[in-house]
Amino acid sequence: MNTTKFIYVLIPEDNNKPLQELTCEYNEETIVPCLTNACKKHYNKIKTINKEKYRDQVISQIKSKDPNVVIPEETLNMLSQVQLVSIDPLLYNEKNNNYYGVSLYTDDSASAKNSQVNMRATSIARACGKNITVIGDAFISASRDDQKDFFVRCDFKIEDVSSNNTKNNWLERAKMQTLNLLKQQQAAANNNNKNTTTARSSNKKKNVTKKVADEYKQKLLKWKDGKLIEFDSNEEFRLQKIEKYGSKDGYEQFLQKKLEKKFNDTV
Repeated sequence: MNTTKFIYVLIPEDNNKPLQELTCEYNEETIVPCLTNACKKHYNKIKTINKEKYRDQVISQIKSKDPNVVIPEETLNMLSQVQLVSIDPLLYNEKNNNYYGVSLYTDDSASAKNSQVNMRATSIARACGKNITVIGDAFISASRDDQKDFFVRCDFKIEDVSSNNTKNNWLERAKMQTLNLLKQQQAAANNNNKNTTTARSSNKKKNVTKKVADEYKQKLLKWKDGKLIEFDSNEEFRLQKIEKYGSKDGYEQFLQKKLEKKFNDTV
């Protein structure tokens, strides 16, 4: 089977260490998970994780979404022992960018390894309009992806990190894209609130008691939490959702909208 290589950049946690250009090799079967796997190997070998601290971190993350969720002990044990990689799109693969996108890869368990803030990676994320504080070593990679059948890895070099690179002004495009997305989300939220108010005042809802409504809402929240737990614990599932929704936040927003629609259609 033929293999192909692409270049990506390592931004060390230590500001005194230089950025590095690394090479990743893949074939048609490993084109999607190849970089995630490379990041996992790196994160597994550089620092030892405090499993109890990471377990508490996992519980805190899940409970922050739903304080009442019950997390199976088996799921907790599995999550606390698996090396996960967070993927945050800095520039989404949109048609007006010729489907070119840039993503930030970080260690999901960096805090539990007592890693420090990566100032350079954080500055890059903030320059893109992202409210992200990066902990530990970080990687940046590029691709072209139409979210359908077309997906290729692109070289991303140290020169591409600089905001002075006029040849590839992805940083400026990323910032504008983030601002536009925030405006769209705010407009959608305002429109949703308006439609919800109108629907409640004009439509006859089912005669549902508060107790039944609360029970149904809890059922929907457990469904959402189950999907997010599957996202964290099932790598194949996670990669599929990241491809479709861009990030965990994007997938969570989709689940929340679906939850609200189900609730409003029923109660």
